Amino acid sequence: MAMKRKMALIGFPFAFGLFFSSFMSNFISALVLAAVIVVSAVLFFIIKKYRNIILIVSVAVVFAFAINILYNKLYVERILSYSGESVQFSGYIKDYEYLSSDTLRITAKGTMNSKVSTQLSFITDSVEVDYYDKINCSLTVEEIENTVSFNAKDYYNSLGIYLEGDDCENVQITPVSFSFMRYILKYRDYLFEEITSYLPDDTGGFLGAMLCGDKTEIDGATKLSLYRCGLGHIFAQSGVHLVIITGLLYSVLSIFLKNKKLVSIASLFVILLFTLFAGASPSVVRAAIMSGLIYSSYLFNRKPDPLNSLALSAVVILVISPASVRSVSFILSFTGAFAVGVLAPFLQKKFATDKNRAFLSLALPSVCASLVTTPVSLFYFSEISLISPVTNILLVPICTMALTLTALVAVTGGISIIAHPILIVASLLVKGVIKLCEAFSSIPFSYIGTGSAVTKAAVILFCVSLILCLVFSKKLSSVFKRAYCLFSLVCVLTLSSSLIFGNSVSVYDLTSGSKTVIVAVKNNYAAVFDTNGRSGLGSAVESLLEENNVKSVDLFLSKNTANKEAYYKSSLYVDISSVCDITDSSVECSSIEASVTNTDEALTLSLEDMSVIFDKENSEVIYSYK
Repeated sequence: MAMKRKMALIGFPFAFGLFFSSFMSNFISALVLAAVIVVSAVLFFIIKKYRNIILIVSVAVVFAFAINILYNKLYVERILSYSGESVQFSGYIKDYEYLSSDTLRITAKGTMNSKVSTQLSFITDSVEVDYYDKINCSLTVEEIENTVSFNAKDYYNSLGIYLEGDDCENVQITPVSFSFMRYILKYRDYLFEEITSYLPDDTGGFLGAMLCGDKTEIDGATKLSLYRCGLGHIFAQSGVHLVIITGLLYSVLSIFLKNKKLVSIASLFVILLFTLFAGASPSVVRAAIMSGLIYSSYLFNRKPDPLNSLALSAVVILVISPASVRSVSFILSFTGAFAVGVLAPFLQKKFATDKNRAFLSLALPSVCASLVTTPVSLFYFSEISLISPVTNILLVPICTMALTLTALVAVTGGISIIAHPILIVASLLVKGVIKLCEAFSSIPFSYIGTGSAVTKAAVILFCVSLILCLVFSKKLSSVFKRAYCLFSLVCVLTLSSSLIFGNSVSVYDLTSGSKTVIVAVKNNYAAVFDTNGRSGLGSAVESLLEENNVKSVDLFLSKNTANKEAYYKSSLYVDISSVCDITDSSVECSSIEASVTNTDEALTLSLEDMSVIFDKENSEVIYSYK
C-alpha cells in the first residue's frame, strides 16, 4: 500500500523538511542535512525490509533542506544585501491599493538595478495605475520587520517579498495595451463593486468577501463574531469556492453535452481561470491541482487518490515558491484538505453503519477539520472557536448555497437584471448566518484566547489525543467515552491554571515608533494606558485583549483625549467600562487594583508587586519590582 502512494511518500516528508529547515540558518541546515544523510544511510543498511521507503523519504527530506539552503543563499540573501540602499527598480504592478486620496501602496515584481529579480511593496504619491502596468522608479529599500500592530515580515516573507520601499522618486508608469491577467483582475473588482454597491450593508460585504476574498466591506464587529464561530475560512478564496464553481459548471454542461471528456476539458479551463481570478494563492493552487487531477482522470480513465493529489500539489507549490511553506494560508489549506479529503473518508469507512451513515457524512468533515486545524490556529490567531464543529455543520451549507448563487452572478457576467434578484436571495441567506453568529458568539466559552501557554498545551493535547482515539479505536462509542475524559482533563488543567495564575497582573508594553501603549491584564479585566497624543495601536491592543480573554477595559488617556476615546471605541470590541483623562493627575484603577500618576516627565503605574514607568523624555518603559 505504501509503495502505491509514492507521491505521498515524497510530498509529505518534503513539505515537513522544508518547513523545519525554514526556521534554521544555512549553517544549521547544512549540519542537519549531513545528519539526515548519515542516519538515512545507516537505516537503509540495517532495515532491509523497508529500504525503498527509507530511500524515498530520505531523498525527499534531503531535497527539501537543499532547496531551502539554495533559496536563502542565491535569492533571499542577495535581495537583503540591498537593504538600506537607494535602488533603481523596473518591473510591473501586481497589485495596488489607494490608502488615501494622495497615497498609493504598490506591490510590483521586477529587478533592482537591472541585476536582482525581486518583488517589492512600497508607498508612493497617488498616480493613476492599473494591474500589470510597467513601472520604473528610484527608491530606498529596507528589510520588512514585524511590528506590534502587524507581523509584516512573517506575512510578506511568506509571499516571497523581503523588502519594502520608501522615498519613491521619478515614478514612471507605462500603460500596457493588453494583459489577460488584467482583465481577469478587473472583472473581479467589477463583481465586488457590483455586489457591495447593490447590497451596501454587511450582507453585500459578506457575499463579496466569499467570492472575491476582500473583507474590507464587512463591519469589524460582524467579522469578529463570524471568526469566533469558526466561519472565517469561508472568506478565503479556496478549494471550497473552486469545487462549488467547477461543480456547478460540470453539472450544467453535463446536461447539454453527452461527451464527458469535453465536459472535463471545459472544467479544467474554468479551474485555470478561477486560479488566476483568485490571484493564485497557495490554497487555490492546491485545490486547482487536486481538482485538475480529478477532472483529468476522466480523460484517461484513472481513479484519483486524494493523498497522492494533496502531496503532489504541495511539491508543485513549494518547489515554485519555497517561502510559501511558512504561509498560514498554505498550512491551514493543506491541513484542512488532509482532514476533509483523507481523514474524514477513512473514519467514515471505519465507523459508518446504515443508521449513522448520513449523520457521519455531514459531521465528520467539520469535526476532522476542526481537530486538525485548531492546533495550527493557536499559533497564528489571537482567538480560536470552540463551537466551530457545530456552527460549521449548521451554517456552512447555508453559506455554500449563498456562494453558489453569487458564483452564478459571476458566471452570467454580473448583468443587473440577472444579478440583482439572485443577490437578494443570497443576502437573505447570509443575513440569517450573521444573526446566528452574533447569537452564538455571545455564548460564554464559545471561544477562547490563545495567549496562555497552558491553554495552548491543553487544546493541543485534546485535539491530538482525540485524533489518535478516532484512528485507533474500533468502536465509535469508545471514542465518545475517551473524548469526555479528555475534555474533563482539559477543563481541570485550564481551571487549575486560572486559580494559580488568575490573580497575578500581566503587563504588556506595546511600542511602535513614537507610539507607546501599556496594557495591564488581570483575570478578564484590563487597563489600557495611552502615554502620548498619537493614536494608531488599536489593532495591537485589540489582539492582545482577545488573546487574554479580556471582557472589560478601563481606558486611561493622556492628550487629545476626546479623539482618542472615539478611536479606541471604534477599534476595541470589548466593554469599555470607564474612560479617564490622566493629564497631570493621579487616579485609581479599581479593576486591577492600581494607581496611576501622570507628570510632565513620566507616567507611573503602581501595582501590588511592581511599578511600570514610562519615561516621556526618552520614550522608554522601565519596570521596577518591589
